[in-house]
Amino acid sequence: MEGVANVTEGAANVTEGAANLKEGADNLTEGVNNLTEGVDNLTEGAANATEGAANATEGAANATEGAANLTEGVDTSSKGVDNLTKVVANLTEGVDNLTEGVNNLPKAVDNLTEVVANLTEGADNLTEGVANVTEGAANLTEGVNNLTEGVDNLTEVVANLTDGVDTLSKGVDNLTKVVANLTEEVDNLTEGVDNFLPPWGSAFILTPTPASH
Repeated sequence: MEGVANVTEGAANVTEGAANLKEGADNLTEGVNNLTEGVDNLTEGAANATEGAANATEGAANATEGAANLTEGVDTSSKGVDNLTKVVANLTEGVDNLTEGVNNLPKAVDNLTEVVANLTEGADNLTEGVANVTEGAANLTEGVNNLTEGVDNLTEVVANLTDGVDTLSKGVDNLTKVVANLTEEVDNLTEGVDNFLPPWGSAFILTPTPASH
């Protein structure tokens, strides 16, 4: 019975270990998903930051071009009006690009913040997953040890039962021999009695004496 109990306990530990492994795998999957989402957000944030930097660069280039055009307009009076108009347009476009770049920066910061949060959550999930996997492995090891102990106990019980059956079988054989010997002794006794009595002895013994009136 101890072996059966150990086998049962071992099976329960194996089941618990499998559940912990599954939970650990789920946590690992969730962590990988969070990391993937964080990488996507990081990529988007980097793209927004790059776009903002490009807009800022373009704005600076437009402003530089506008300044050059302004200088050229001042120096060349015949083209002054056209150059001033172009300067204003370039400056306006540069301001718009700078404004767009500045507006994209908070979004990039938000994306980077979300990335950090997702990475942190992913790391926590991975840590929890590793802990669950470790616990599951320990439970599996304990379950296997209990199963092994249970099998050893069952083997010992079977061996004891086998010894008992062998002993019982020998006892039955001995009893059969004793009965055979007793039967032989009874036959010999009966034969001896028959040989000892005269021929009329058996009839005398077996025939009841008539009752007197």
